[in-house]
Amino acid sequence: MNQQQYLDRALALAQDIPVAAEAIRLQRPIFMAQVRAMAAMFALRDEESGLAAEERFIKARDATIIADAANKGILHLAKSAQVQVSILNRASVSVTLDQGRLLYDDQGLLHRLLAQVTIAAGETVLADLRQQQIVISNTTITVSQPFTRVAVPQLDADYYLEDLSVQVNGTPFIYAPDYLNVAAGDPAYQVEIDLNRVMSVRFGANTPDGIPAWGRQLQIGDVVRVEVIQTAGRIQSKVGSSMGLDYAVTAQEEALTFTIDSIASNGADPLTIRQLQDLCRYPSMYDHDAVYLSNYDALLRRYMPDAQFIGVSTEQVEDRLGRATLDSIRALYVSAHVEGESPSSIETTVRNLIGRSDNAKRVIMRPVVEIAQELTIIATVPANSNQAQVQTAIKQSLLAKYGRGQPIVGRGGYSAFLSKDIQKLLEQDVAILREPTSDIKVVLPEFQVKPEEWRYLTESSINVQVELAKYGGGGTWNF
Repeated sequence: MNQQQYLDRALALAQDIPVAAEAIRLQRPIFMAQVRAMAAMFALRDEESGLAAEERFIKARDATIIADAANKGILHLAKSAQVQVSILNRASVSVTLDQGRLLYDDQGLLHRLLAQVTIAAGETVLADLRQQQIVISNTTITVSQPFTRVAVPQLDADYYLEDLSVQVNGTPFIYAPDYLNVAAGDPAYQVEIDLNRVMSVRFGANTPDGIPAWGRQLQIGDVVRVEVIQTAGRIQSKVGSSMGLDYAVTAQEEALTFTIDSIASNGADPLTIRQLQDLCRYPSMYDHDAVYLSNYDALLRRYMPDAQFIGVSTEQVEDRLGRATLDSIRALYVSAHVEGESPSSIETTVRNLIGRSDNAKRVIMRPVVEIAQELTIIATVPANSNQAQVQTAIKQSLLAKYGRGQPIVGRGGYSAFLSKDIQKLLEQDVAILREPTSDIKVVLPEFQVKPEEWRYLTESSINVQVELAKYGGGGTWNF
């Protein structure tokens, strides 16, 4: 039951008490607030009970999903935007800006200069910037114990983690989930996230005799330096908009004019909870190597969180579709769409990711074929229902789940349109369809599932027919 159902039930039962009935009639604020609070509490408890029942089969709670993803090395990382800015020097002398200088954009976000640049007097040069900031913390170890945990610096509000690096006494440590491929004494750490989404890094341990066993155990006096790169994720930069230094060191720097010349990437937000849940369902990959069980789809989705569609096809899939050729041998066909990214940029990302995992595979890019999936819903509702409202509610529910850009339709080679799931969704979202006299029929045309086809619902591709239930009997009263 949802909150409104609990509230309706409580108000109906309270009518038997004269004082409570009078308070309901007068809508007394204190009384109504108490009843609403109880309804909300019961609704949350009902939701928790449902999640607890599902936990036996799938990860359902947000905290459980995040913890499971962290254990599998899938971190909640964002991708920073990258722009190229033109710098005009209106001063009479040349000006040099060092790497790491920060510039504000018109949205108040800070961008970091990627390399040192010198601008001669009266000249204009181009420079690359990334929308990111660096936060550093230094922690001195006061107690030596196995698997020491050190907190990661707190991120600013509305910022996400893009990358982190760890050094101990100036020695770089490598990131190794579950200490895979880490020998005793090797400088390595793993990342953990607790139920409150607080991130920390954990180091190795020695045996009781002081012999290194898992990685390297921290000793008293060690200085742990954790460097975090934070970003705002996906932003909407515009070519031609102005930028400015966060502060000017010299008077000559005040004579510089900054304008965005081109945008290489608008960045990407971290994986959503639903995307993390989907990735956690894939078989665990040893050392995150996609060669095992051919999990190239999982590999691309993990490192391309901003992709609205990814379809991967192997030689076996091509053979099953009846279009395999000699060129299909040891080939991997990939179709991907990222809003705002050029096809060449997407191809470069895909080839780098797959080549890093298996450089023996030949990557062949296929253009994405967008198809507005036809779907017919025949709904029977009680005779006193408003047909137009029911039709609108059904379309809104379907578009929210199966519309363009929704995660469930973004995986090529698999049909997201299952009749049982559509019926369950509509019964959950449209209250009138839960009535005893209501019925739902889902009509889907037959089609062959192809990895490069991006099928989703649109306003015009959904045909909703709402019929009023017909009751038997000829008397005045119909039941």
